[in-house]
Amino acid sequence: MNRIAKDRGITGSFIRSNEFGTFVALLSLIGFTAFLNPNFMSLYNLQTLGQQWAIFGILAIGGIFVIVVGGGAIDLSLGSLSANNSLERIRDFKDALKGTQIKVLNILNDEEAAAKAFSLAQSAISTYGKKLSGFYGVYYENGPAEANAVKSAGLKPGQIKVVCFDMGPDTLKYLKEGYIQASTVQKPYFMGYFGVVSIYMMKKMGKMGPKYLKMMLNNADHIDTGIYLVTPKNLQDYMAQMKALGVPPAY
Repeated sequence: MNRIAKDRGITGSFIRSNEFGTFVALLSLIGFTAFLNPNFMSLYNLQTLGQQWAIFGILAIGGIFVIVVGGGAIDLSLGSLSANNSLERIRDFKDALKGTQIKVLNILNDEEAAAKAFSLAQSAISTYGKKLSGFYGVYYENGPAEANAVKSAGLKPGQIKVVCFDMGPDTLKYLKEGYIQASTVQKPYFMGYFGVVSIYMMKKMGKMGPKYLKMMLNNADHIDTGIYLVTPKNLQDYMAQMKALGVPPAY
């Protein structure tokens, strides 16, 4: 990584979910869908899933480049030092920063605990002081914990930038207050909608189901449910879209 004169930095968080009930439910859904259509677990579909997660990461990194202008240093924290998803995200994140004036200062492990994520953010603010230009939070709890640490330190909104993922109630709150500058948000409504439509069409039409669904999607090779990059500037537009769909803005 390139060192810069001002040596300002970004701190981030990586957390993975291991809730057993959620895991079992997900496996059950995958098994049921694979039973209806064996092509569901094809190499192509698995590659497509990886592509969508890559898009999430690219947009978040893009948010940092837009918000933190002129370079900086990144201090990454994660929920596991061994989970593949954390290791892959760190690798890809560092690769995306090559050739820039942004560098990784340190890697911290919050052990999947929001309270510890808050404590680590407080420590980073205290340790790095003016060198710290922002936080990068990858999972649900991280952005609010980091924004809370910035606010609790008596800093003004935007004085330390926060770019994160997902839209929980506290994320929405800190976006309104200006302590979170951007959040990459998935679209659960369309995940559920297209999931049900896909299974229904597989059941009713057999092998023709996926082909007909592809025609409905203008011959797209995969179902991209899309994401939002929500900022304080477009927050009201995002909330209006959620209202039009009849779903809450936070989940």
